Amino acid sequence: MSYINKSYQIFVCLLLTLSISVKFNHTFAQSDIKKKLAREAELLKIFENTFVFPKEIHIFRKDSLGFVTGVNISGLTLEEVPTEINEFEFISELIFTESNLDSFPLFILEFKHLKFLDLSSNQIDNIPDKFHNSKLEILDLYDNKISVLPPSLKYPKIKKLIIQKNEFSYLPSVITDMDSLSYLSMSKNAIQKFPNEIGNLKKLTELYARETALTTLPEKISELKNLKRLDLTASPIKTLLKGIVGIEKLRVIFLDQTKIEKLPDYIVDLPNLETIYLEDTNISTLPTNIHKSKSIKCLGLKGSNIRSFPSNFHKMEKLEALYIQKCPNLKNLPESLGLIKSLKRLNIGYLDLGEIPNFVFELDSLEELSIKRNKIQDIPDKLANLKNLKEIELNMNPLMTYPKALCELPNIEKINVNQTELTTLPLEALNPPKLKCILIDYNPIRSLPREFLILKRNRCGLPDKIRIE
Repeated sequence: MSYINKSYQIFVCLLLTLSISVKFNHTFAQSDIKKKLAREAELLKIFENTFVFPKEIHIFRKDSLGFVTGVNISGLTLEEVPTEINEFEFISELIFTESNLDSFPLFILEFKHLKFLDLSSNQIDNIPDKFHNSKLEILDLYDNKISVLPPSLKYPKIKKLIIQKNEFSYLPSVITDMDSLSYLSMSKNAIQKFPNEIGNLKKLTELYARETALTTLPEKISELKNLKRLDLTASPIKTLLKGIVGIEKLRVIFLDQTKIEKLPDYIVDLPNLETIYLEDTNISTLPTNIHKSKSIKCLGLKGSNIRSFPSNFHKMEKLEALYIQKCPNLKNLPESLGLIKSLKRLNIGYLDLGEIPNFVFELDSLEELSIKRNKIQDIPDKLANLKNLKEIELNMNPLMTYPKALCELPNIEKINVNQTELTTLPLEALNPPKLKCILIDYNPIRSLPREFLILKRNRCGLPDKIRIE
């Protein structure tokens, strides 16, 4: 019993000691805070008197206590970064975009709390090897003259790295040591290949390699188990190796303007792939088994050499968006496309169509329809069957009269009839209850009902009005 009492007494003494200590430290901290805030106020005046900042730039960001935590001096032509910034000891964010810097400001690395650094659009050609104690998480070096990254960049827990538009001819090896990296943009560099060590980036979710010199991907890319977005736009990629199937979480892949001429059959084995963009490629057909994909929701084939669709294409039960505008070799659109009941967005513009294909009127779920720049003169009344349609583009077609069906669409919000041959609009055009906007520019319209003129004059400032442009 005495042992318990003694222990209790010791515990109470410890609490009292701790309480006194905390009170003392708190008092000291309050005094220290006042001094530091006073000094920062002096520094702010120095900045105001020394530099003329563009009004639209928010130069200083502060925390709840009033300490400066962010500095943005973008757009100023500086021979060197003002060293007074170094006295703001709680800086976590620095933005020196378009500041004409030709060297990396070394004092930046003295900030103990710095997590975000943006040095984009400067003339920097060298990065110092002094990141051993850095807490940096986001580093933006876009549009500089850098060709090498220092080994010490592996020490910070960098999560987002942007080296786009520099002078790299290979992927710096230090990048594959960044085990916290989730976002990497290396676009617009003459990088010819990925090292196999790219597979070390286990946390990578987004990889952007647009306009590089890449011609293929390594098999080890299959080890990027968390990659969700892969952008290879305008890189001379010729094929996708089977290793890509290992990227099980991949959702979006951009292959626009690449050298790819054929999608491999195993593309359907990617269980979470939702979007494939193949715009402006030499793709002439799709895999015959593409209908077996249980995840693909969007196919972007704009400007490609696609000639036809596989016979079972209509069985793509998850497809929600199909973009096939500007495909010069696509002469016939199969009526079976009308069986894709999941389709919500369809673009069949620039195909020299003389009429809207009948299958379009069977797409009950359609919300967005573009038939832009064809040779269509009349719109059938059965367009009104598309009860879920919200937006329609009929511009650049030789329409002589405003389609009656447009006046009967219950969910339509935006109608584009720019650059047609319309000479007037019926008052019934205002009937759709959810209509927000009718675009009627560049038409030979001679007269409009008074109601339209009022709306046009008022520029539709009220939420229940329709914008006439």
